Amino acid sequence: MTISKERWQELKWPAIKLAFLILLLGLLVALAKILPLQEIAKHPEKFKQAINDLGSLGMLIYIGVFIMGLTMNLPGILFIALGGALYGTLLGGALALVGAMGGVSLSFSLSRLLGRDFVSMTLPERLKKYEPELEKRGLLAMIILRIFFLLNPWLNWALGLTSIKFRDYFLGSLIGLAPLIFFWCHMVDILPAWLAVTLLFSFAILMVLISRIYLRRKEKSPSF
Repeated sequence: MTISKERWQELKWPAIKLAFLILLLGLLVALAKILPLQEIAKHPEKFKQAINDLGSLGMLIYIGVFIMGLTMNLPGILFIALGGALYGTLLGGALALVGAMGGVSLSFSLSRLLGRDFVSMTLPERLKKYEPELEKRGLLAMIILRIFFLLNPWLNWALGLTSIKFRDYFLGSLIGLAPLIFFWCHMVDILPAWLAVTLLFSFAILMVLISRIYLRRKEKSPSF
């Protein structure tokens, strides 16, 4: 029995998403097997110590969960906050940056693999207008987009459908994300968790609102 090209296009993303879900669940199950869950349930404050006791394995699991979660369109700011809470400013920021770059790169690559016809629904009309600018000044455009949108999942998928070079996408994301990730990991490290997460979500919402105002004003003459 053969599958038509059109049918394969329909099945491709659900299959990939299921594979990532299985990987994510596998990582979480492995983490549950390793951690002393009964003791953590009685004393939740010991969760951080239990993760830190895992050493490099805990870091790898954190990065893997970050990449899989971001690829499945889970909010990246949650993983940034978790990194700061578990590992502090410097190490947490470094691990979160690795996870973030892995996630945005994988989403971008999958978008190009799946094809424009299948994923084009995620590409806003306004972004299509800026495609020539993304090709011409991709690095600068990516830095600006990351500052405004941070790890917004639709951005990673949508940009994979444009003509932006992967080099510009990767370097622009790295330059734009690095200071923000380290800053927010520091905030999570020094502030109460609820306050830091509230501020982080508020910042993300504010940046989206500002970006929408900016894009509307530039609609008549697209330019970054």
